[in-house]
Amino acid sequence: MDRPVPLAVGVPVSARTLADLSAAVRDASSDLPLIQRLALEKTGEDARALARWNAAGGVLQRRSGNLERSVDYRVEGGAVLVLESDSPYAGAHEFGARIHGRPWLTFKIGGQWARVRQVRIPRRPWLRPALEAAAENLPARIDEQLRPRLEVR
Repeated sequence: MDRPVPLAVGVPVSARTLADLSAAVRDASSDLPLIQRLALEKTGEDARALARWNAAGGVLQRRSGNLERSVDYRVEGGAVLVLESDSPYAGAHEFGARIHGRPWLTFKIGGQWARVRQVRIPRRPWLRPALEAAAENLPARIDEQLRPRLEVR
């Protein structure tokens, strides 16, 4: 009986290459907090751009542009990305709201003045979807930061 010849394909790895790789991994591990922060910063930039697009007509109707300009992000503790708006009506659009007059709300709509006791603003999420969409790219952002540090020279 003939014995089958095993088929093997490999790449020769020298002790020097393994030592270099080990050093690169060791160096990169000390950079992990920085890598994480840089990846979150890039993700924050993406999320801010998406939220501004949503506020400028992607989800909401653009009026003055104040909501669009109010969007910003921050990285807290190197591990948490916060996307926020300091506009007083940002939450009303994101979560919906019921606004009550004292006793009346008076406003112009369609060229006519209206006088009502309350107005219901429907929920129109625009901030959270931007953050969720940007967060899908976080692994790629981490890879962008980590890969150059792992290259064996």
